Amino acid sequence: MTPEFETWAKENHCLTESAWKAWQAATKTEREACAAICDENEHHYNEMAKSPTFTDNGRLLHEGMRGGAHNCAADIRERSNVEVSGG
Repeated sequence: MTPEFETWAKENHCLTESAWKAWQAATKTEREACAAICDENEHHYNEMAKSPTFTDNGRLLHEGMRGGAHNCAADIRERSNVEVSGG
């Protein structure tokens, strides 16, 4: 169990295995919500990069931001696939 969970559990008097599983599920759900925001940003920056109103530098800037948003989503999801353990 993580220190954050243990603090929460002590404050709420529910240091149990089922509470730990609920904590992990909520953490994974929140991470996916964050990754979805990155996905939205990736799409937005990709559309902006295609805009004919941008110069080459503007397109490159938005392509770079698209790549950053893509990597952010991937990193968040990768972290969600690692079982949280404290210790």
